[in-house]
Amino acid sequence: MKHGVDFYTHFTAQVTVHFPDGKEDCQHCRYCRSYDSLKRWRCALTDEDIFQPFGFVGNECPLKSLEVEQ
Repeated sequence: MKHGVDFYTHFTAQVTVHFPDGKEDCQHCRYCRSYDSLKRWRCALTDEDIFQPFGFVGNECPLKSLEVEQ
């Protein structure tokens, strides 16, 4: 039995996140969650540990703003 991976295939996805009342930070993103009793946060899209989810966006955040007509 061999060990390791010979190659990976790559896919992309387009997701939409709705931020309430213009609160565009990791805390209000549905993909960012506190994952243990120490209240550490992680992005489910990038696996980035988020050290300041309140009022800030992670360095690796792939989300881009869309202009939506109301």
